[in-house]
Amino acid sequence: MNAKVRSRLEDALYAAELIDAWGQQYERESLESDQLVESAFIRQFEVIGEALRVVRSRDDDVDTYFPRIHEWIGLRHQLIHEYRDVDFSLLWHYIVTDIPELISDLKAILASR
Repeated sequence: MNAKVRSRLEDALYAAELIDAWGQQYERESLESDQLVESAFIRQFEVIGEALRVVRSRDDDVDTYFPRIHEWIGLRHQLIHEYRDVDFSLLWHYIVTDIPELISDLKAILASR
């Protein structure tokens, strides 16, 4: 794994860990009622998606060891380009369900390469 790929995987992991920590401090309703909280969560999702987009562009084998990478990149595109139509229940689902799995996946990938 080249240094740029490793660095971007580490960036994605850091952003995911922030989301996970914040998700334990806030309720779902905070996403819709507090613009600062909303912006902070969304920004970290954007970082994850952009970091993984760079990984995909530099590592042709990434799909073999990280099959859900396209989903995370797609979420970033949705948040950037469809910013007026953010589905907060979907975002909360990612926070509660998918972020812990992403953290596990990224740690395993970084440890094995």
